[in-house]
Amino acid sequence: MDELDNGNPNTNLVLNGLCDGEMAFPCGMRYKHKDFIVCGTANTLGHGGTLEYCGRNRIDSALTNRLVFLPWPYDEQLEATIAKEEYQKFNGPPGRAKVVDTLIEDIKKLRVAIKELKITNVIISPRTTLQAVRKVAVGRTELEVLMRVLLKGIDNEMARKILTQAKEVKLLDDYLEENKKWLQDVISEKQKKSLVLEETLKDNPI
Repeated sequence: MDELDNGNPNTNLVLNGLCDGEMAFPCGMRYKHKDFIVCGTANTLGHGGTLEYCGRNRIDSALTNRLVFLPWPYDEQLEATIAKEEYQKFNGPPGRAKVVDTLIEDIKKLRVAIKELKITNVIISPRTTLQAVRKVAVGRTELEVLMRVLLKGIDNEMARKILTQAKEVKLLDDYLEENKKWLQDVISEKQKKSLVLEETLKDNPI
């Protein structure tokens, strides 16, 4: 059962019988098969909406009491494999395939930075990764992918904090290397990144 915390709490109570292994039907009591297991997924712990998932419902305690909770982090190896397949699916040019490798490594760094900073309104999920890969495949610049997909929906200051915490974000560094070489002899690395972010956001507001 997907999106368990997005269901109606009253309707979800029908799952109690499934979890107990027996249910009453018009034809009488029926018992589960020996290999039957109830599995569900949720974005929250069942306590209602959070800052990240504000539209989620509270799961009735009678149901959560019957469940075993397992944390399930992203499988980044599987994510990388699917991302590369997605790039080929969208006919990404072979010459830019290395950008996908850079993207995958940068996403790992950004996730760590977001967690360290305790930022709750920026989620870089595998879905986000696939969105970013598609943008790369159709020719969007590294900076566009970074600011419009990976760090979308946040202000310039928060983006700076995340990029600073992540230290080396190669998507941004490669873009600067290719397109802003004149900056390198004029201002510091920190100022350079700040200037490009300001310039991009001014011309292309999020």
